[in-house]
Amino acid sequence: MTKPQPCNMFDVADGEAWAKELGKHMYDVVRDVIYMDQFFDCVERADEEALAEKLTEIVKVCTSWIAALGYDEAKRGELYRRVNEKYKKRGYF
Repeated sequence: MTKPQPCNMFDVADGEAWAKELGKHMYDVVRDVIYMDQFFDCVERADEEALAEKLTEIVKVCTSWIAALGYDEAKRGELYRRVNEKYKKRGYF
């Protein structure tokens, strides 16, 4: 499995800038999903793949933001484990 890796392409220094970067990517997803829902009968596999790629870009922004907060791969792994456990207790798995 390929783990999400942070990158330094997002040259942002504070929480507001990170939130704006995340918001830009989320807006793209919301816009595309609304479009796909309106024309559901015409949606092709390429549209789904483009959506999956945009969702992965959101993961990339989040991973990079978490790394910018000082979380290395081991600490991020612990965060993922804790969140997975929380979701498991809620019955989401």
